[in-house]
Amino acid sequence: MAKPEKETSPLLSFDKQGGFDLWQEHMRALKSWDDLSLARWLSQTLGQLHERCWRASHPLVVAYRLGATVAQQRDLWNRRTFSFNNHYQSTSCCGAPTIPFISFEVCTHGIYCSCCGEVLSTLEDMTEDIAPALRQWGKDYDAIHQVAHWNDNERKQCGDYDRALDKACERAIPMLSRLGYEIAPKVLRIFPAVFWEDADNCLDVIPEDISPTE
Repeated sequence: MAKPEKETSPLLSFDKQGGFDLWQEHMRALKSWDDLSLARWLSQTLGQLHERCWRASHPLVVAYRLGATVAQQRDLWNRRTFSFNNHYQSTSCCGAPTIPFISFEVCTHGIYCSCCGEVLSTLEDMTEDIAPALRQWGKDYDAIHQVAHWNDNERKQCGDYDRALDKACERAIPMLSRLGYEIAPKVLRIFPAVFWEDADNCLDVIPEDISPTE
């Protein structure tokens, strides 16, 4: 059975969201650095990211991932000219240091590479104590998220679609909080650092909506 198309956060691939390409503007300073300066900064930042779960919207995460994008464009990861933080193994997809990006698509697609956006690991690759938690969370969240993608008939059947959408948003917030503060830290048993998606553009959930679980 074919997997559905990706719907994940634009932060995964730094997609252009309007007429002005903000991500290219942010990368301009990083692109002005020579290869050695960029490699040193990336290696230092990897040390700061080590052994922690990070929101995808965190400024340090965004800055690192923009720098990693520049490094990928220059093929720094695969040229092996520079040594990077030895806590991180290289990914098989793009050669970047392995940091997973856990999105709300974890159940259908798996965990993404935070550098190139390819599938880094599926749930089948996870350990027995982590995979069930991610799988159940993914199924529960997918039922909430799909409200944003109902067809016309489904919208008519619910009676008040705006109310249904607002309710889905309210339900999504604590679910994303649980993903970031309860489930994602378990993945640190496998990877040296973890990024998790703290927004859902389809449901108009923004990072500021998500607070730690009590």
